Amino acid sequence: MSTITAPIARIVWLSWFVFQTVANRPLFGKKNLTLAKMLRFWAVGGVGFGINLAVLYTFTEVVGFWYIISAVVALFAAATSNFILNAIWTFKES
Repeated sequence: MSTITAPIARIVWLSWFVFQTVANRPLFGKKNLTLAKMLRFWAVGGVGFGINLAVLYTFTEVVGFWYIISAVVALFAAATSNFILNAIWTFKES
């Protein structure tokens, strides 16, 4: 169990440290990085991971595409959804 929790704990700590460091300094003239934005950013990443897996599985197993082609399509779909969701939800101007 510790082989799974240790890397996750490191990622959480590093993300928190980076966000706290950046939040105390203006980033492009703005001081608006918060814990809520960090959690939204993680949530969007999780959704992107789910989209990547779903598209990869669908195109490889259901449609019958070669796995490399499926991976490229899945990467494009996940990156596009992450960009849109981050622009709309995580980093929107209030």
